[in-house]
Amino acid sequence: MFLLESCWRKLPVFALLALFLPLAHSHELLMNNGDRVSGLLLKVEGDNVVWNSFNFGQLTVHKSKVKNIEVSAKVKMEGRREPCTVSGLDGPFMNYQCADDQAPQRIEFAVVDSIIPFAEHQAGAYTYSGKSTVAINVSRGNEVKDEFDVHATANFRQSDWRHITVLDYESDSNDSEPSIEMYKVSYQLDWFFSERWFWYNKGEIGLDENKDIDFHYSLGTGLGVQVWDFNNMALAIISGIEYAEEQYEETAENLADPDWQDSKTENFWSLAYDFRYRLPYSIQLFSKAEFLYSTDNSQDWVLDSEIGFDVPIVGRLVSEYKFEYDYDNLPNGDNRKEDKKLTIGIGYQW
Repeated sequence: MFLLESCWRKLPVFALLALFLPLAHSHELLMNNGDRVSGLLLKVEGDNVVWNSFNFGQLTVHKSKVKNIEVSAKVKMEGRREPCTVSGLDGPFMNYQCADDQAPQRIEFAVVDSIIPFAEHQAGAYTYSGKSTVAINVSRGNEVKDEFDVHATANFRQSDWRHITVLDYESDSNDSEPSIEMYKVSYQLDWFFSERWFWYNKGEIGLDENKDIDFHYSLGTGLGVQVWDFNNMALAIISGIEYAEEQYEETAENLADPDWQDSKTENFWSLAYDFRYRLPYSIQLFSKAEFLYSTDNSQDWVLDSEIGFDVPIVGRLVSEYKFEYDYDNLPNGDNRKEDKKLTIGIGYQW
């Protein structure tokens, strides 16, 4: 009886502790319209702040609507190994300090791509995204023609590491002749050693029967800068060195050339960009290009580029319109230097 009475007297104290304990680690979001939203920071990702409000549940707020942000818990910022403290916004700049800093730092809040609670970082928090597209062209009548193109990309990100995998496959046949195939598989690993800069390593294998390439592989490394990485806009630029080897098919034209060689190995300097921008009505413009310049032969250089649009259909389905332009200044055998291709396909984004 005494024990029950003692607990009953302490019940208001327990209730108060339960009520105010979350506030000990609460954060506050100050909006441009003056509203203050108490809660917990879930993450800053791209151009959004994801916030767990005590009153309204989970909210996703665009950075442009945030006037100030107060976070009492330690956070993990992209490119910083030690836990950091965010001390608020000063106009367009976010003030923060990490354990290895001698003085407070500041960075434009709009370009901050990733902030998560440090506890979640230690638990292995990650994000992923991707896109797959299929384009099919079938002709029957005076011309019998089948074309089948598949493109897929996956982006997996955990802390300061980003994994990018790309698959391309094409199959073309005319008048019931054997199919001419092309495939390319690449993998790139990025390590962000600062808020924007990263070190990349990538590898690629493939073949291209259109260009009489039986097998191709390359390895590259270098530096990159993530200029932007928002939901509506992203731009990455990389530059480095690349080693490539190609093995060629023994066609009649190649064998008739006394100077023809069945393989080639070269070192290249590479420069590439990857850009996307969201237009009105959720239409997305994308463009990427890579320029390779041989350090062994100044006449040997290659440009691979593409530009296109994704137009929403329903849900995550999009229609893709893409133009590709490739130029090889020293192609194998009697192949043409230029390749142009226009494709229209259906894609799925996640």
